[in-house]
Amino acid sequence: MKSIIQFFEESVEQFNSNVYLWEKPNEKYEGTTYGETRKQVYEFAAGLITLGIKKGDRLSLISEGRNSWVIGELGILYTGAMNVPLSAKLNPDEIKFRLNHSESRMILTSSVQYKKVKEIINECRTIEKIIHFDHERIPERIVHARGSGAHSYFECTAPIPELSRASLFATKGARIPAFVRFSTVAGSKGSKDTPRDVRGFAVKLYMDEGNWDLVGNNMPVC
Repeated sequence: MKSIIQFFEESVEQFNSNVYLWEKPNEKYEGTTYGETRKQVYEFAAGLITLGIKKGDRLSLISEGRNSWVIGELGILYTGAMNVPLSAKLNPDEIKFRLNHSESRMILTSSVQYKKVKEIINECRTIEKIIHFDHERIPERIVHARGSGAHSYFECTAPIPELSRASLFATKGARIPAFVRFSTVAGSKGSKDTPRDVRGFAVKLYMDEGNWDLVGNNMPVC
């Protein structure tokens, strides 16, 4: 007997460029192909594994019908974990019972269903994380960065192999590409400039071992 993953992989190979999922995020419907869906599923599954999900774990999912629901369920299955589907019609107490009974480690939810989850989440002893399908947009917390940046290079002038294993610091004269950004952060429209004037910098070094990000903020506290 074939698994859902096997059926999905075979469908992707056969209909890679065909539209698999339709969704209407704004004024019109937009399609996601089988190939694009598989890519999103792989990325989501990789994220779950990074968070510590392993074979046999249980994750609950409660949401209205949407692309994220499908991608979320497939992502769970690709990790080897088990999906615990919850009906969107359940009330908070019914959700609590199912989360505790299944011993789910995480729950995937839409913003609509999260209102119910929020009521009982403190009574669900095994839930470690809540994964939101929607990002809550709070106008008061929206910031606008203003600044400038420059591409350049970083050169090692004094090797320090005794302090770091990175190849960049092993040889004098070694160079790698770098990007530096300086910026200030302003509040929302109408906010005062005096209460807070956050300034910061970010340096990205493109090393052989991977990118190294250095970020700093200067936030006055008085």
